[in-house]
Amino acid sequence: MFDQRTGTSGSQQLAKFKRRAIRLSGLIALMTCSSLPVLAAESIPAFSQSPFASTLPASVPLTGFELPLGEVIEDRGIPLSILQLRGDYKYAFAVDLTANQMYVFANNNGKPELVDSYFATIGKEGFGKQREGDKRTPVGVYRIQDFIEDDALPELYGGGALPLDFPNAWDRSLGRTGHGIWIHGMPRDQDSRPARDSLGCVVVSNAILPALHNLSELKSTPVILAEQMTWTDSDVVNDVRGAVLESVELWRDSWSKGDMDTFLAMHSSDFRTRKQRFKNYSKQKRRLAKQRGAVDVQLDEFEVFMYPDVDHKAMAMVSFKQEYTSKQYKDTTYKTQFWQHNGKSWELQLERNVAAWPEQSLKPKLFAQADTE
Repeated sequence: MFDQRTGTSGSQQLAKFKRRAIRLSGLIALMTCSSLPVLAAESIPAFSQSPFASTLPASVPLTGFELPLGEVIEDRGIPLSILQLRGDYKYAFAVDLTANQMYVFANNNGKPELVDSYFATIGKEGFGKQREGDKRTPVGVYRIQDFIEDDALPELYGGGALPLDFPNAWDRSLGRTGHGIWIHGMPRDQDSRPARDSLGCVVVSNAILPALHNLSELKSTPVILAEQMTWTDSDVVNDVRGAVLESVELWRDSWSKGDMDTFLAMHSSDFRTRKQRFKNYSKQKRRLAKQRGAVDVQLDEFEVFMYPDVDHKAMAMVSFKQEYTSKQYKDTTYKTQFWQHNGKSWELQLERNVAAWPEQSLKPKLFAQADTE
């Protein structure tokens, strides 16, 4: 399909896009732990009670580094895993599973600003959860679902718990199993726990839980569980985010124009929706494009993460609000997509419709019985 505005065909636009993607291959190497310059953990000021893995003793006091929330910690760079935050939550959490560090980021118009850090215990067998009972902490991006009050929990879980939505769509697509992955406290007769001591949950000091609860918003607040946090500067983050969103824009634009050759070329051959594999999905999209012609697809309210996964492939998780209009049909949906870099360009691997962004704040909820770890 020829674009009158740009004087190019869909295939020409795709070729131009791929050439630019190749020029960005250095950034992709960065995402997969290459030698490109980033702020390594050794160059980041460590907190007095939050040592990194290389110096981590068997048991560490869990008081964390106490900084009043709202003050930004300087000279630490930007986490590459958080490319853009949505506007419906004020904070995001991340855990460096190798360093046993939990980070709290304020959402400053979509940009993460580090405001606090705490020591965190993870699974006895480390990270990279694959199956129920493997005693590993998951790696991925999750949402806080609820807050379970102290009175509803056994003493093992301390002053409360914040359940996460493991397994998420990506986990389920890979056959990962398990449940009851929480951020929770510790028994009151303990003031420390070893770096790896839970059955898969993230364990923090009871003194930290009230702050985490107050900063959390139901089914919105993201929690990034990463093997290792990579810190970099705003130029790198902007370039990576731009490359990912350029792919999303070409996906949107080609769909709107009914250019199914370009649109389907944005997908991996392994792409799948909840009900369809790529072959049947392609047939359906071509049939609908012939019936409906050009449509109007508008995207808004973006959220973008470099998705941490144990296979070390460069992958991005993008969520957005979608407005779709044709002569026959109109709707609003919310989507999460997983894009993976193949060494030359970004390919869409997985897409799921998700619930609308919730507006309510996180409320305490009593559970008759804890079912976790």
